[in-house]
Amino acid sequence: MKINRELILASKLRSGTVAVPEWGIDALPIRELKAFESAQVNEVYRESGAIASMGKALELAVMDETGQPVFESGDSDALVQQSQAVVQRIYTEIMRLGGLDVTNTDESEKKD
Repeated sequence: MKINRELILASKLRSGTVAVPEWGIDALPIRELKAFESAQVNEVYRESGAIASMGKALELAVMDETGQPVFESGDSDALVQQSQAVVQRIYTEIMRLGGLDVTNTDESEKKD
């Protein structure tokens, strides 16, 4: 099998939408995180915790109709002041696009 470097480097990120009726938006465009962005989100998690890292993920992955970022660097502080339900819903969809399951399941609490 021949590996096509150009094809690999040109591959696009997965994208989707999430309904945010609280913001008056039926289909908020989002995309999966790039590898280096995921590292940034993880660094925020280590330094400041889960809520701050969710805000950073939203800051990086929420797009406008043309595919451009909606938020600027530093907007994550304001984003985490929004409803927990809204932030969690958007964050969960961003992570799902990247192939990660962030549902809150604790194996230790499951009964046999």
